[in-house]
Amino acid sequence: MKINLLKDIIFIFTILLCTNAIVAQNRMGFSFLWGEMKPHSSYIEPLRADVRGIQISADWDREVILEKLFSVNSKHSYLPNFGATALYLDMGHPQTGNQVALGATVGGKFTFGKSFHLGWKYAQGFSYLSKKYDSSTIPINYGIGTHVNYFAQITTYALLDLNNFATFNIGYNLTHSSNGNWEKPNVGLNVLNFNAGLYYRISDNKRFRTHRKYSAFPWYAGVKMGIRDKSLEYPHKSFVWILDLGYRIQNNSSGYWDYGLDWFYDPNYYWNDLGDLIETRESQIQELGVRAGKVFLWGRLGLRFDAGIYAIQPMHTEKPWFYNAIGWEYRIRDNWLFRNRLKAHLNKADYMEWGIQYLW
Repeated sequence: MKINLLKDIIFIFTILLCTNAIVAQNRMGFSFLWGEMKPHSSYIEPLRADVRGIQISADWDREVILEKLFSVNSKHSYLPNFGATALYLDMGHPQTGNQVALGATVGGKFTFGKSFHLGWKYAQGFSYLSKKYDSSTIPINYGIGTHVNYFAQITTYALLDLNNFATFNIGYNLTHSSNGNWEKPNVGLNVLNFNAGLYYRISDNKRFRTHRKYSAFPWYAGVKMGIRDKSLEYPHKSFVWILDLGYRIQNNSSGYWDYGLDWFYDPNYYWNDLGDLIETRESQIQELGVRAGKVFLWGRLGLRFDAGIYAIQPMHTEKPWFYNAIGWEYRIRDNWLFRNRLKAHLNKADYMEWGIQYLW
């Protein structure tokens, strides 16, 4: 069962990473990871433990067309990149087990002189955790209620070129996993760790070139669905529906900004965390948000960052007045996108969204 699930995850990410341009990665990396599971809540303090693991990455550098400040021919340059990563972590505690993760990455590096680089990388995807909460056998793991979870990682690193092909890498990671309230509990697990290893440069001539031709449809409309577990005391799942309308500003094939409205229909407002029915009108289970977003594109694949504020909220809500979201989208056809987004309020997940979008 576990093996089949991991095969499904690998298959999904293979499809997502098949962008328009078929190029060989110009850099492969292998790193050792060491650090600790860092509790951000008293609920998961008993799970604090030393973490060890390994990580494999494949990166593509994007060809930079701009001149002057970001010229790749100057001694001080900035080169954006994208790619994929996979990691294995021993979470260091019998009730958290092991973690396997796959993700798409976006980042960039600054070059100083001929051989020293400073960079950053952001990854998101899916992770599989071998242990999850069980009231009878694993009662203290309030961090995770499902085996399959959302995966995100932020990395800062330094690179030192050893020769024309090998580069030494050292850096620091923040790795997060949670299920977006698909099932309670969902406090989430955060790992802080150092990484060190080697990158092997396959070829400097195989940078990813973005397409000069692209479709920049200005208007879009979409529908998404989320499933949210109300609470651990009241494990009732509700379907959340999201409709959005917006306008895109796209001047090149590297990415675009968009602005619009998000309308949320959330039946979770009918109950409190204990499962007591609240006297609530249908108009009080709806939210309206004003949103802005940035999408980084690599062929058909896009990584999205959103931020919004609520223009309309239920009177009895305890949510903040703002929300943020991260996710990916895949362009199925010229006018159709398949989308995923994790909606949150800073570090507190609300729910995971899945849906489609039409552009015209």
